[in-house]
Amino acid sequence: VDSTVDAGFNCNTSLTFTPLSFCGVGFVDLRNYIPAQYPGGVWRDVNGQIVTFPFVTSGTFTYTYTSMAGCVASGSFVITRVAPDYTPILRLTPNVTVGRSPLKLTFQVFELLNVAACSDVFVSIPREGERYTFTWNPTATIIGTEAVENSYWEYDNTNPSFHIWKWKGDPENGIPSLYPASRTTKFGVDGIYNPQGTDGLTTFTLQIFQGSGGETNINNNTSTRTLTYFH
Repeated sequence: VDSTVDAGFNCNTSLTFTPLSFCGVGFVDLRNYIPAQYPGGVWRDVNGQIVTFPFVTSGTFTYTYTSMAGCVASGSFVITRVAPDYTPILRLTPNVTVGRSPLKLTFQVFELLNVAACSDVFVSIPREGERYTFTWNPTATIIGTEAVENSYWEYDNTNPSFHIWKWKGDPENGIPSLYPASRTTKFGVDGIYNPQGTDGLTTFTLQIFQGSGGETNINNNTSTRTLTYFH
């Protein structure tokens, strides 16, 4: 019989931390996860090095508390960072115009990693002055021959340089207000392009705002199409 157990000498404790998964950019402050009854311990990374800067992004961290009597309380905390990834497709119909002509634009957005957004998703196109004008129709379901979901997007016409849209969904009908995982959606505008008596090329660029929805990959955030116009 090992009487030291009953005598209270086996005072080590295993700590349990609930794994944490968080979305997008930012940091986790390890100080917020120190057990209240075991203050003053240290965090170590997977290499056993003491974490001196408490703000971390992801990984496995072990917290160890040692009392004055030599009792040890220790446990591992797993932090996983996930991030959605968005990419757009812009379409022009037609891509060649003569004189003052109808021009339809559709904007398609894909989420590629099966991760829901953790913040708002915004897209934009630069303004073309008086050359291209349109009226935003928030209830449109068809632009030309393409099905669209304009009602899920909110148009901001206040920026002097860009037309901006924000995903708003339709929470009352089961469409989340933050962009869903693996969602593909399309919206668009139907307007008039006026070459103003000139010939040339106009480049339209659809841009997903950097960091939209918490994404971290910004290498696939634009789609560009060129309009050839004649007077």
